[in-house]
Amino acid sequence: MTIVLDGTDYPLSPKQYLLSDVAGYACVFGVASIPVNLNYTILGATFLRNYYASLNYVSSTVSLAVSKHPNTEEAKLTFWEITGIVLGAIVFIGIVIYGVFWFKNRGKPTVEEDEFEDIKKRIEAES
Repeated sequence: MTIVLDGTDYPLSPKQYLLSDVAGYACVFGVASIPVNLNYTILGATFLRNYYASLNYVSSTVSLAVSKHPNTEEAKLTFWEITGIVLGAIVFIGIVIYGVFWFKNRGKPTVEEDEFEDIKKRIEAES
């Protein structure tokens, strides 16, 4: 497939525009059409994974170039990579929760003054 923009050809191979689900069972066409009478083009993720886009807001231009590392194949994560990501996320969430509780309770005594006096009297009575 070749996408033509302003007279310039931008070819995409089937590996670049046919997408599959995680299990590899479904095959999805990664390009959608828009009505012909509209005067604009939407370049989605399928296209932008393979071509680098540079936007110049001053001159209102878009420049395109072939990506240095085009996405020819979907990335596959190993079991250990997924395990590391999950464990890292759990540790991060734990740190965030600890930080929230610490921030909310900073400067507060861990035991109320009255409770401290009661505990002190019980210890003295037992000894």
